[in-house]
Amino acid sequence: VSLDSADDVKYLVSRWILMTVGASISAFSVSLFFVPADLVPSGISGLAVIGNEVFGIAIGLIIFLGNIPIQLLGLKMLDGWKSVAFTVYTVIVFSVAVEFWPLLLPDLGVSDDTLLNALFGGIANGVGAGLVYRAGGTVGGTSTLAMIARRKYGMSLGTASMFTDTLILILAGVVFGWEAALYSTVAVFLNRFVSDYVVEGSSDTNTAMVIT
Repeated sequence: VSLDSADDVKYLVSRWILMTVGASISAFSVSLFFVPADLVPSGISGLAVIGNEVFGIAIGLIIFLGNIPIQLLGLKMLDGWKSVAFTVYTVIVFSVAVEFWPLLLPDLGVSDDTLLNALFGGIANGVGAGLVYRAGGTVGGTSTLAMIARRKYGMSLGTASMFTDTLILILAGVVFGWEAALYSTVAVFLNRFVSDYVVEGSSDTNTAMVIT
């Protein structure tokens, strides 16, 4: 990023701020909605929630350690530090925030209704991820793997993400039960939808096919 003018500096700072806010919101959704309801978000954070339940390891620690080999792989197979620098920062903020939020939030969340937790968890997680994407970063983990799959095998980001999310949801079913996995699927779907909306906004484009 060029820093030849004050505008360049402001632009870079705004990106860092946006990624910080986005990662914090995503961590908030995990701490307030997903964990208390035994639901699983997508990506490495989903594996971290499962690992916390099975092994009692801190969620933030799993997210941070799990991203190390993935980001090293991205450093090698993508465009070097230019591809992973923002993602590494986002992962650090997310890992710290997901351990910080429980100190301020109620242990049992705000609702006992699993569906409400899935809906609002998916929406909040999507808003956070969307802000990070708008800033030019990613939330790390499987997002980086999806980028590698697109670069190496020509696979779309959606297809690669769907493959990894499916594996995580199956693990969630084994650990938390299949009903929890179904609710988690709702949250993951909302996450994808909302994050796309935050990045691209509403579309006023309509397509018509005229047959004559």
